[in-house]
Amino acid sequence: MFVLGKLRKISLSALFLVTGAFLLYSSLSIDMKGADFVVSPRVVPFGLSLIMTMIAVWSLVLDIVKTRVSQSPIDIQVIKSLLGFLTIVFAYVFLIRSVNFHVLTFFFLIAAFYYLGARSPVWVVGGAASLVAAEFLIFQYGFKVSFP
Repeated sequence: MFVLGKLRKISLSALFLVTGAFLLYSSLSIDMKGADFVVSPRVVPFGLSLIMTMIAVWSLVLDIVKTRVSQSPIDIQVIKSLLGFLTIVFAYVFLIRSVNFHVLTFFFLIAAFYYLGARSPVWVVGGAASLVAAEFLIFQYGFKVSFP
């Protein structure tokens, strides 16, 4: 099971902050296809990642204020857990240019689900397949954006 110890909330907030900041940065590389920023394919990913980053900052500030970090010893399990998940995220980012987006996202979700504690293969594979299918349908048919 994914155990974070005493600093669980702060670790999760920090993880969401790093993920949100990465997604925010990544959304800036989306081709605007000659459109203005407001009506470009970049708007929804940028807006969602900006909201996620702002919520993560707010959550992190609240968690730090509520938890007296200076009195809590840093649990080595927290650091291992955070570094393990960041390794999965960075592997995903590193491979995104060379592997099909849908296939890589499917395997990334499976790895993330297992790392975060899900053990039912039916739920893990079904959840990953459902999310990949949903993102395909939303972006391909809803936003008319095709992935490479």
